[in-house]
Amino acid sequence: ADTVYYYKLQFCDENNKCGSSKCSNFTTATSRDDCAFCDFVVDIKAPTGWNVSFDVDQDKSYEFDQKAFDEVFDDTVRLLVNYSTGRRANIMLATTSNSSYIEFIDAKLTMTGLSSAVRDIDGASDGLASGTTTTSSGASIGYAGMDEDVRDKIVFNLYPEICYVKVPGTGTCTELWHCNDARTACVDRTAEATLNKTGSNYCIWQIPYCEFSAWAGGQPGTPSGSSSSSSSSSSGGGGGGGGGGGAAVVKKAEVVVETPEAVEEVAAEDTGAESVDEAAALGEDTLVDEESKSALAGQAWGNFGVILSDLTWLWLTLVAVAIIVGVGVYLYKKN
Repeated sequence: ADTVYYYKLQFCDENNKCGSSKCSNFTTATSRDDCAFCDFVVDIKAPTGWNVSFDVDQDKSYEFDQKAFDEVFDDTVRLLVNYSTGRRANIMLATTSNSSYIEFIDAKLTMTGLSSAVRDIDGASDGLASGTTTTSSGASIGYAGMDEDVRDKIVFNLYPEICYVKVPGTGTCTELWHCNDARTACVDRTAEATLNKTGSNYCIWQIPYCEFSAWAGGQPGTPSGSSSSSSSSSSGGGGGGGGGGGAAVVKKAEVVVETPEAVEEVAAEDTGAESVDEAAALGEDTLVDEESKSALAGQAWGNFGVILSDLTWLWLTLVAVAIIVGVGVYLYKKN
């Protein structure tokens, strides 16, 4: 307590070239009572249909179920942590039916990180999503996720190391697609994700880099036949309402290959010929005429060049003669 600590920060690049900052310091509080950030209340307000729970000691048992405490104590009890126990904690945002959830491992609970703006995600009615939709072939697939606003609040303030998503479905866990907020553009990220656990009606995936919007168990197709299992319908980056948005489909441009017969018919029509052979003959005559014109033009330019060259030498000869005569006259008069 009441101790001054001095430190420097060292930064190194990938080539091991390092630099150090100037010396800085901080002083600890005189007593724990003077430490405003040592103990603080954790309160994340989840949207309707969702619940938040905390596993502070990371024993994989979520000891604080916020919804359960709210029902018993009428929203008057919250989780109290300190700067030490909050350094690494697990947080789970789950649907009330537990059909889907988003789990954040090794999140950092701090008083500054859990500001009032960060804690309040219940105002984002479309911030969290879980439901089912269909592929273009009509197969049912599940999705879960959160939009960029909720992602920014949680991922960029609590800094989880690992993120899991429980995707509802039929238990077929062969694909994982990352979609935008409306689930209209999706990319297959199966190779980058890790399948953590499966069940008869769900798949739990470790998603790459804690990226969000929505994560789906296949490529969403048309909106028809989709339904939402949560009143908070759109997901971060992938979830628009209960209906599944039509997924973007990239089609190859149609290449029209012109057959020789088609080209010949067009040639006949363009020349006004009655047959393809006649068109070909007309084309050859036209080609000969064009070649003749080109040859005549080239010959004319060649003749003109010869004449121009001769005139140039004539003028140069006349100038030389005039200079010689002028010099001779000048010398004659001088003598």
